[in-house]
Amino acid sequence: MWRPPSRGVFLRASLSRFLVVLLAVLAHLALPEHEASGALQVRAAPTCRLAPLLGAFTRWDAAHFLAAARDGWTCEQRFAFFPLYPLLVRVLSAWLRPRALSGCEDESAMVAAVLLSNAAFVAATVLLFHLTAAVLRVRCDSARRPYEAALFFCVSPASVFFSTAYSEACFAASVFGGMLLLQHGRAWVGAGLLAVGSALRANGTLNALVVASDATRRAASAWTRPSGRAGAAELIAGGTQSALVLSPYALWVVAGHQRLCTLSGALPPKFCARRWPDVYQHVQAEYWGVGFLRYYQLRQLPNFALAAPTLLACARACAAAAAQSSRRHWRAPGALIARGELADTARRAPPGTVLYLVHWTALTLVGLLLSNVQVTTRLVAAGCPGATWFFSGALSSRRSGSRWKRAARAYVVAFAAAGTVAHVTFLPFI
Repeated sequence: MWRPPSRGVFLRASLSRFLVVLLAVLAHLALPEHEASGALQVRAAPTCRLAPLLGAFTRWDAAHFLAAARDGWTCEQRFAFFPLYPLLVRVLSAWLRPRALSGCEDESAMVAAVLLSNAAFVAATVLLFHLTAAVLRVRCDSARRPYEAALFFCVSPASVFFSTAYSEACFAASVFGGMLLLQHGRAWVGAGLLAVGSALRANGTLNALVVASDATRRAASAWTRPSGRAGAAELIAGGTQSALVLSPYALWVVAGHQRLCTLSGALPPKFCARRWPDVYQHVQAEYWGVGFLRYYQLRQLPNFALAAPTLLACARACAAAAAQSSRRHWRAPGALIARGELADTARRAPPGTVLYLVHWTALTLVGLLLSNVQVTTRLVAAGCPGATWFFSGALSSRRSGSRWKRAARAYVVAFAAAGTVAHVTFLPFI
């Protein structure tokens, strides 16, 4: 019988982060940087002794996160980056500086960000392992599927973003933890943890769909009892929990309005005159070209090609779920766990787990229609268990030949490694 110890997941997640960090540092030291337009990085003071090694973790959005951790949100562009991750980096940096570092502020912030992201990734991997076991209703020490899902997460295409100064790892840990608590019936605590995710990334608001779906399922179950009051109470609780998940976004919009639209003696930005002055939406549209179908241009075809595997996988999962949409199969997580094993999953999966397919579809549609399409893979990789189950299941399906599986696994690992090098050297990536 297959008995992967939970400790093995922790060790493999830690090893994957060590290898990614090592590869990033070596690429930074050995390879020339591509001169990309709009490239950003933190330029540390010459007195920062570790800066030459840590430069690999200050690319692109990492520069914004580190600047916000150091100086706060002093310009409107930084309001695209939600506050919790920079604040955590600031607190950890202040704790580290007098204890282990030279006193260089930039250096301590870089070290704090890297430690925080990598520790959060290990936690996220362990939580995903337990979430998969809970969804399948199997013991963690006697089933292969949770272990395979965690192992795929360790080499996901967005692997580098879990080890640099990005909020993805912390977001994944909060989302997987919140979903695990929902799976165990801890709705209020789970919603609170998902609200933490909304304070880390804007797409965390989509987790309100997960909370609402879970509440609807509980209400439907309660209404089968003699008294219908329990069902109404579940709906009210679910609405409140969904509002809790959405609240960090609303508070961030209010904070942006207070900071940018109420300055005396200064001309406020144009978005302040709108009925709903959403600073995040304004900044995304103004500086990153985010908006409905705004990315649909011929020059963006290479970026659509980068996102194609994720987009096609979501379409495949939705089509398989629709094909198996009898009442008996609709209670299973669609085709998310593995091709060819849907019927077995349906008998064991608890009701309502189709919400993971809905969540994956919502994330994919946001990336396809509203966002910069190349980040769809990163959106899905960080905090979407359904996609991880689908890909790990496809790579381990018994219907696939061993030669194909070896080639596919090699491709996944190579893509993660190439992505790490590309990110560090400013080459186009997800």
